[in-house]
Amino acid sequence: MKKLTAFILSLIMLVAMVPVSADEVAEQQIPARVEISFRVGDETLMINGAPVTVEKPYVVGVGVTLVPLRVITEAFGAKVEWIAETKSITLEYPDVDILLQINNPIAEVNGKAQELLSAPELTLTGFTMVPLRFISETFGATVSYDDATKSIVVIKEAATGEGEIVSGGISEKYIGDSFYGWSMENSSDLVMDDREFDGSLTTFGYKENIIEVYVDPVYDEYDFEKDFIEYKTSYSAGNTLVKADKNSEAKTMHFQFRNDKGFFEDKIYVTDKYIYSIYSVCGTDAAIRDEILALTSTFALTYPAEDVYDLSNIKDGMRVYTSESLNYEVSVPDSFALAKEDGIGNSIVFNDPETGGLEGMNVSIYSKSDVGSAKEFCETIYKQCEYFNENIFSPDKISEKTYGDRQVYEFNYTIDSSFMSIFGKDVCFEIGDYVYNVGIMVENNADANPTMEKVIASFKAEPLDPTEVGILMYDTGSDSEEKFTIKGTGWSLQAPYSYIEASKSDMGATIVNRDTAVIYQLSITTPPVYTQGSLTLSDFSQNLQDSLTNAGYELESTDFVTIGGKKFADMTFSYEEDGEMKIYQQCLVAYDGSKLYVMYAIYTEVYYSEYSRNEIREIINSFKPE
Repeated sequence: MKKLTAFILSLIMLVAMVPVSADEVAEQQIPARVEISFRVGDETLMINGAPVTVEKPYVVGVGVTLVPLRVITEAFGAKVEWIAETKSITLEYPDVDILLQINNPIAEVNGKAQELLSAPELTLTGFTMVPLRFISETFGATVSYDDATKSIVVIKEAATGEGEIVSGGISEKYIGDSFYGWSMENSSDLVMDDREFDGSLTTFGYKENIIEVYVDPVYDEYDFEKDFIEYKTSYSAGNTLVKADKNSEAKTMHFQFRNDKGFFEDKIYVTDKYIYSIYSVCGTDAAIRDEILALTSTFALTYPAEDVYDLSNIKDGMRVYTSESLNYEVSVPDSFALAKEDGIGNSIVFNDPETGGLEGMNVSIYSKSDVGSAKEFCETIYKQCEYFNENIFSPDKISEKTYGDRQVYEFNYTIDSSFMSIFGKDVCFEIGDYVYNVGIMVENNADANPTMEKVIASFKAEPLDPTEVGILMYDTGSDSEEKFTIKGTGWSLQAPYSYIEASKSDMGATIVNRDTAVIYQLSITTPPVYTQGSLTLSDFSQNLQDSLTNAGYELESTDFVTIGGKKFADMTFSYEEDGEMKIYQQCLVAYDGSKLYVMYAIYTEVYYSEYSRNEIREIINSFKPE
């Protein structure tokens, strides 16, 4: 389970305020519904269908849209108070208070510090410009992009009654997650500080202390009794263990411990599908500790029928992922978690933890100047199909298609083996000066294509400004013909730059293909003295064959080859276990009477292709004993 290593969270609040013009300091009536639409660079906004002239919105940094603060105060009806001494303002709205400061990227929302993607700015004409998405979504509005009109659209729906929630404030009796099926009682002192995209971790603040709710999948090899011992050992180290209880039948654990930092509690519930943990950092104040423990005692694996605020953002089996830095949003299947986010977010990867990452999707953005047109980039991706095992991988040809008014280039493929049946789609399209690629893989069933169509159709994006975002380059290291040299004592070899060096010593090295995870390993050893001269190459190769076949591997082929002037026995084995991916292992063994040379290449079934085997063959043939 992932757990925060810090025992106490201390938020340093900066008094952050923003100067505004006089016409921005006015109390407004809160309208039932607000819809704002505009184009970046235009001075006219449409507010509920009426044109309003404002300071022109503009983009800063890596795609953050700044708008005049007056748009929020007048349209949403927020109350604004100007503090001349500190050149600051407060923004007040039902259930939410905001503090901001010019050129300060730290805001305060309901007493909690929050970092902005861009600090507020003051124009030469005296207007305060603030990040649109932060202000709007903190007030409970949604921000999207209308590709047809090329406009940014902000919508604030009418309140549904008492207990409406906006960022930082909760008034319902309970709080929980309908997707994962947990809940607990709410408290006016409980504030949600952070939440993982997939809801697997939710972090609450409680009077400068922490309550965290974790949800992790249960894997086949999970052992409750072993897990209890590991937790008990971990919490005992350097702490005074107050409680370590378990109920093996109900599969629950309860730990409490203390140290000089305070009091801590972890309550764990194991079901057939998930492991739930509510972990509390209670500090040193006994009264606050008792409040937290009373609150966490209400945690349950049930979801109330009413008077509960639902943290789950799932709608029609999808979650919406929003990229603040690159101004796009896309719907993602509810089982997918955010697995990887590179740099400013121009390469995002999601996967389904329950399938070990076999199902997943990616969103990537690159400059046309680097990858060419959408069609050309789709062809570049299509060429990578050669990495896959041609016996189980079947790609369709690239086709041109239309989603709404967006022209795309795409290809579908299937991966069929005894282990899995996957349906995949890669789509490329252009928006402004950039090419977007959305790729998704799901289980090959009747819902596969509808799910993919829903993902692609949901994609919305605002055009990026190349002068702000810059050139987003595609890593072509896998296609490079250049090679690097690895040297040890008495040996050397060359490998493509698609491989990374995992380990190296005088006796050998291990390299791994960063795209396909194909592993190549070399080791050179001197057998014990008593065996020297008494064993032959056939003896060593037979011993290796016996060892692998006894472990359940099946011999696929055997041959003899000469590499670097030395004769090697070349054997290929396969291993397959029910419910597991098939593995291929190529083994080469040479013995010259004094040294034993062993080379391994390990492939998963998906990447056991002619392309991968040829790549390994070139690495093997580059081996030179010196």
